[in-house]
Amino acid sequence: MSHSAPSPAENLATILRWLARSVATQGILHKLAAPIVGLLLGRIRTIGQDFARLAARLRAGTYRPRRYAPRRPPAARTPRRHSDLPRTFGWLLPMLPEAVQYRAQLDHLMRDPEMLALLEAAPAPMARVLRPL
Repeated sequence: MSHSAPSPAENLATILRWLARSVATQGILHKLAAPIVGLLLGRIRTIGQDFARLAARLRAGTYRPRRYAPRRPPAARTPRRHSDLPRTFGWLLPMLPEAVQYRAQLDHLMRDPEMLALLEAAPAPMARVLRPL
């Protein structure tokens, strides 16, 4: 019985499941407001789903990069979508210091040759998906 190594999408899904479980548990212990915990879990879930969808398209050969038109200067600034979650680097660590344990797993995953191939195949979309993490 041969087992193939898990794909980068499966590895990331596992890390994100552990992280979500930790957020839920530690959020209660640290008395974070339930809406904040819900937003955190939603963001983690979205990252996992978007990555899995993009990785599947790359694996299937159906990914096509977008064609970008030259940008025109904006006439008026549109307000950003409001979110109660911070958008700064390392946003989760101040809320839940226990999340630091997942940094090593993510770092290891980002050095995996298969993951590097995915990142090289679609650098901008992958960055858009993974940057919030």
